[in-house]
Amino acid sequence: MAQKVGKAPSGVHYPIWAWYQWEGRHKRLDMRTHRRWYVKGTPIVLLTLEIPDQFVLLSDYDMWHCVLNHGEVSFSGDIEKIYSEREIRESWSNIFKWNQKNAYWPEPKTTQAVFWEVRKEWVVRSEFFVSG
Repeated sequence: MAQKVGKAPSGVHYPIWAWYQWEGRHKRLDMRTHRRWYVKGTPIVLLTLEIPDQFVLLSDYDMWHCVLNHGEVSFSGDIEKIYSEREIRESWSNIFKWNQKNAYWPEPKTTQAVFWEVRKEWVVRSEFFVSG
C-alpha cells in the first residue's frame, strides 16, 4: 500500500477497508442483513465515499484470498503447474489487475478498496442502520 498510495499519515496505524464494487456493480449494500455476524440491534453507519484515485488502492477480493493462503494468483488456469516461491510472490501483484477480464477468475468481480483515512470532503452520503 505504501508503494501504491504512500505511507500512512502521522498517527495512523491501520488502513481502512471498504467495497469499491460488489459483484460487478457499484451498489448500496443493505447493512441490516449484509453482515450477519453483527449482533442483532448493532448500530451501523454506511458511508458512500468519493476518494481521489491517488489515495485509494483497489484489488480483487477473490484473488486477495490466494495471497492470504500463500497461493499463486495466476491468469493461466493451469492447475497442474508447480510454482516456485518466487513465482508465487511475483504473482501476487495480479490482485491489482482487478478490472482485467480473464477466463480463470469469476465474473462479476468484487473489488475491495483500502485507504489510510476518510476526509470530510470525501463523504457523499451517510446512512444509519440497526442490524436485523
